[in-house]
Amino acid sequence: MDKQTQNFTFALLGLGIAAVISILAQHLAPQLVLADQQATHTQQAEAGRAVQVRIEGLSFVPDVIEASPGQTLDIEVHNTGDMTHDLVLGSQRTALLAPGQRDHIRITVHQGMRGWCSLPGHRQQGMVLDIRLR
Repeated sequence: MDKQTQNFTFALLGLGIAAVISILAQHLAPQLVLADQQATHTQQAEAGRAVQVRIEGLSFVPDVIEASPGQTLDIEVHNTGDMTHDLVLGSQRTALLAPGQRDHIRITVHQGMRGWCSLPGHRQQGMVLDIRLR
């Protein structure tokens, strides 16, 4: 193989490698951007938002919490009343809280939710907590 043919062969090989790299970059770049966006969203959701909820009588105060889809809420429940209560919210629940006790639950909001006290008759008497999407 003469020098001119050899140079031409290397030039074609170089162009072929450049074309493969370009094609791979076009196919991988959107996936890398999407993975980066998902990681950012997850970090924001994991950061959470602290929410204080008091139990007063047969009420949660506040009784409505607004949250964005995907937002994580760290809900601290403090029983300031004079009866035992709990909070059931989605698949989470606090311990039974005697007067003065506290507990917390952590949930990620994907849709509107309703929580309640599981003690007999309390939910029926309006002891509910709503989480609404913004």
